[in-house]
Amino acid sequence: MALVALSLAGCMSDARREIEADRLKAHAEPLDLNGPKGEPAAHIGTDGSLVVGDEKVALDATQQAATLAYRKAALDVVDVSMIGAEKYVRTAVPRFLFDSVLHMGTDGGARSVEKGAKKMVSSPRFCNALDVMRQKQDAMVAEVPRLRAYTHVKAADVADCRSGRL
Repeated sequence: MALVALSLAGCMSDARREIEADRLKAHAEPLDLNGPKGEPAAHIGTDGSLVVGDEKVALDATQQAATLAYRKAALDVVDVSMIGAEKYVRTAVPRFLFDSVLHMGTDGGARSVEKGAKKMVSSPRFCNALDVMRQKQDAMVAEVPRLRAYTHVKAADVADCRSGRL
C-alpha cells in the first residue's frame, strides 16, 4: 500500500502541473464557442475580437467590450474549476486510499471521491462564477445577437448549481 501511495503521489504532482498548464493555456488562446450542429465554430480572441467560421466579425467598441467581458467570465469559471480540481487532486487520492483501507476494499473510497467531486462542482464560488458568466453571456448576446446560438448557460443551470443538482 505504501508503494501505491508513493506512486500515486508522483502522478498527483504531474496532474497538478498539467492542470495549471492547461489553465494558463486557456487564458492565452481564443475562447472557443460551440454552437448547434451545422453552425460554424466561433472564437473570442484575447482582445475580445470575434471570428465565426472563417469570418472575422466587425465589432464596435461596445460589442467588443461585451465579448471580452464574457470571455473573462468564462475563464473565471475555468479558473475556479481547474483550481478546484488541482486542490481536489491533492486531497482525493489520499482520501481514496484511506477510505479504501477503512472500508476494506469495498466501494467506500470511490463513493467518497464522487461525493467530494460533486461538492466541488456545486460550491458557492463555482456557482457564483457560473452566474456571473450567465449574466455576461446575456449582455454579450444583447450586443451581438449573432452569438445567441453559441450560448448555453441558463438561469436554471445556476439554480441547479446552487441547489446541488448539477
